Amino acid sequence: MKLLQKVKRFSLSTVIIGFILGIAFIAFPDKCIQYISIMIGASFIATGIVAIIGCLIEKISGFSLASGILFCIVGIIICARYRQILSFIVIIIGLFIISAGIINLLAGVKFVATTLIFGWITMILSVAVIIFGLIAILNSGELTESLVQLIGAGLIVYSVLDLIAFFEIRSIVKNVKNAVKSNDVITEGEYIDE
Repeated sequence: MKLLQKVKRFSLSTVIIGFILGIAFIAFPDKCIQYISIMIGASFIATGIVAIIGCLIEKISGFSLASGILFCIVGIIICARYRQILSFIVIIIGLFIISAGIINLLAGVKFVATTLIFGWITMILSVAVIIFGLIAILNSGELTESLVQLIGAGLIVYSVLDLIAFFEIRSIVKNVKNAVKSNDVITEGEYIDE
């Protein structure tokens, strides 16, 4: 259960950072072209710090600590070499958006079985995210304002998808806990009757 809590916390931090970056990319594409690498590096560092703080506060396993340190190191490297790796950063963002879209697409297929509406919404938005990611990768050599805005839209849709998935998974876990709890009560009652 602790691992699930760590993953949920990490997922929420990426949702928030992805949403903020998405809004910034859409609202200020010209500035973001200059500072996109620094913003991505800073978001990696922020995500890493959240993971490290979570690990230190709760004294949990090394998963949060290792991922937090890795994110901080990658963020520092990106900030230090931001001009040289601009197109590479766009490819990384595109790959991140595509992988998130594929994961959410698979989750959407499973969600259709439990909640029809959220399942279809998740699947449709996942396909859109995958398309955004592919466009970003294919045009990474020529970073324009419209491409930055498209990446921003992809990050916002990714954040919405992960938020939907977060609440869906939380609901499923709660239902499983309640089912197990009610099953334990029935089993104990049966033993008492005997």
